[in-house]
Amino acid sequence: MTPSEMEFLMATLETDKKTYRYFKDKYALDLLSMGLKNEMSIASLKKSELGFLTNKEAVKQRLSKAGNKKVDHAFFKNVYNTKDIYFNYTLGKWGEYFKRHKDEWYQTSRSGLNLVLQLNFDESHNCSYSDLIRPGTYHPYVNNYHPVKEKGALTMAWARLDIDLNDGAVLIEEIQTDWLREAKEDWNSAKYRLVEGKNLSQNQLRNLMSENRATTISRYYEESLKKYVALWDEAVLNLAIHFSVHELGCKTVYYNTFETGNYMKGLDEYDDRPPKSLYTKLPKKFGFKTTDEPPAMLKKESLLKKKLKKKGLSWYLLTL
Repeated sequence: MTPSEMEFLMATLETDKKTYRYFKDKYALDLLSMGLKNEMSIASLKKSELGFLTNKEAVKQRLSKAGNKKVDHAFFKNVYNTKDIYFNYTLGKWGEYFKRHKDEWYQTSRSGLNLVLQLNFDESHNCSYSDLIRPGTYHPYVNNYHPVKEKGALTMAWARLDIDLNDGAVLIEEIQTDWLREAKEDWNSAKYRLVEGKNLSQNQLRNLMSENRATTISRYYEESLKKYVALWDEAVLNLAIHFSVHELGCKTVYYNTFETGNYMKGLDEYDDRPPKSLYTKLPKKFGFKTTDEPPAMLKKESLLKKKLKKKGLSWYLLTL
């Protein structure tokens, strides 16, 4: 997006923290609430394009309350669960302000800015994190070179969106977490220290974390973070889709495939590429279909005309 488009969005959207409630597989309920156009029987729903969502446990439980009645989009809206996590999300921006041919740093498909959805931890995590890690002013799992919330919240993960206000379409450029990935790396080191440390010499132990820190890291990850690891990716993708539809009014949502996304963002095989599953298994789980037709926002950019002529390019597409 251009700076003026970003300025317009930031002026019209609520930029304060907003609550975002999520539990495992809630995306299936939300997709049904957004995508179901007509009232239908459960048998008809199971045979429809959205039928694949009825295999999810959260949907099964909801359908069990329908009896013999037909269901509509409202039936799947505002469903609560005992495992609800009350995250909050904030908005940020990412990118550069001028036209360019190639710039791997910002990893945007086209020139300009992305809107960032920062999915922030809930208070339950924050209390546990404060008690166990005692971070002070330094947060070990925060990378300030990435688009995280700088003050007032702890960002678990984020999604970057490029938005075409004229066509009512969104391109999800990436979803990512530093916190959970780096905490898992620490946890693996902690396990090694606690298990193998007993067999190492004092000289070897100097290169490892202390036993006390290893115990703390292990407890923090296992008691506080594992529930987020199990759902962070679907939670942030679901947020991106929900935000696109309900806050932006955009019902056409694109998502990068792995190879095309890397190509469009200038990442070659020697760069630090994202986990492949985030651009293969995850979008398919949400019912995205592949298309070889580029998003209109990319075709409008003159600098990308040559790039888009490459054979084999494809994107994921979800129309709600």
